[in-house]
Amino acid sequence: MKLIDAIGFCYGVRLVFNLAFEHKIDVAVGNHPSLLQLEDLDTYAEKAIAPLLLNTCETDSQFPPEKQTKADAVLGGGKFKPGYERKYFAGVVHGFSVRGDLNDPVVKAAKEEAFKYSVEWFIKQL
Repeated sequence: MKLIDAIGFCYGVRLVFNLAFEHKIDVAVGNHPSLLQLEDLDTYAEKAIAPLLLNTCETDSQFPPEKQTKADAVLGGGKFKPGYERKYFAGVVHGFSVRGDLNDPVVKAAKEEAFKYSVEWFIKQL
């Protein structure tokens, strides 16, 4: 089986959502999303068929706690049958997985874990 996976970082998550809405991808990952509105989470639940992993963080003006909570409410708890997980990284800020300070052990660990979770998510969907 051939799968088309997509991973987005920051504004790239918006593009991954758009591809998922159009059924152009089979598996989705988003790291510290931006440019998503609360209603985009409802649309994902209604239109998308790609399992979704979100790697989120503690301090994020683009994907703050209310959006994280909404994602869990709409997609979590088995409500979104293709699959949904959200990983939360305490002590890091928006952008941690692409431009974080790797001299900070908390940031470095979060970046590495987000990468690991993403790869495992893609493998899990095979």
